[in-house]
Amino acid sequence: MFPLRLAILFFLLPVISGCQAMQGISTSQLPAGGIVLSSIAVLPFQDLTPEDPAARMVSCPLCGSIFQTDKLVPSAEKVIEDMVLTSLREYKQITVVDPNRTAEARARIAASGPAALPEILQKTGKELNVDAILVGYVFRYRDRKGYSYSVEKPASAAFDLHLVRVTDGV
Repeated sequence: MFPLRLAILFFLLPVISGCQAMQGISTSQLPAGGIVLSSIAVLPFQDLTPEDPAARMVSCPLCGSIFQTDKLVPSAEKVIEDMVLTSLREYKQITVVDPNRTAEARARIAASGPAALPEILQKTGKELNVDAILVGYVFRYRDRKGYSYSVEKPASAAFDLHLVRVTDGV
């Protein structure tokens, strides 16, 4: 009986320790019955793969997370953007502002003077009168390469989505 308990303990220890909270990630929660987002402006998703094929890593301009990159299939950022927009539009209680309209507003704000990205996003959201802005970056999007019975390179995707509240920029 004792060896069985010991074996279970050694099995569960790594599993439990793997459930620790990650550093650098923050969330905030509204109080019960608080206001929920009713409008979101979506910026066009951006391809952040570096021009230099030797560069294999890139950081997110908004949060600084580092991602391994790879060449994107053509229009990969548009494919992911369309999937996200389709999912968002299923929520009828949320108004979604078109990416083209959001990009135009962001360009006007950015051209008005130097500012940090979070401040530009916040001002853009205020101009569009939305609760939040969704920003997406695509670092890797690769189709599966191989045969029906084996694979040379598996499919892989890496992208980052940020939902930024307009009221406080978080």
